[in-house]
Amino acid sequence: MATHGTPSPTAQVPNSTDPKPVITDDVHRVFNSFVTKGDDKISVSELGNVLKALSSNVPAEQLPRVMVNFDTDHDGFIYLDEFHAFWVADSSDGGSVELKDAFDL
Repeated sequence: MATHGTPSPTAQVPNSTDPKPVITDDVHRVFNSFVTKGDDKISVSELGNVLKALSSNVPAEQLPRVMVNFDTDHDGFIYLDEFHAFWVADSSDGGSVELKDAFDL
């Protein structure tokens, strides 16, 4: 669940004892490099730029389908917490190796 905006009526309220994930400066920097409109969110078109930077050749017509995997609150945008969750998924080091390799950090 994303931590921005007004939660949907069906959204689960997180347990107050759950630790908040630590988002590194590297993740912030990479995320902000794709937010071209200055609105702190990644749109479908901006997602295409993210995937190109990762050497992915996803056709433009498939971007909305890919967006579903990132956009966990289904509002049509990727926010920092959703982007961070993508980076740390299946990664023992929080995705830092992938960030450094993909973005020369």
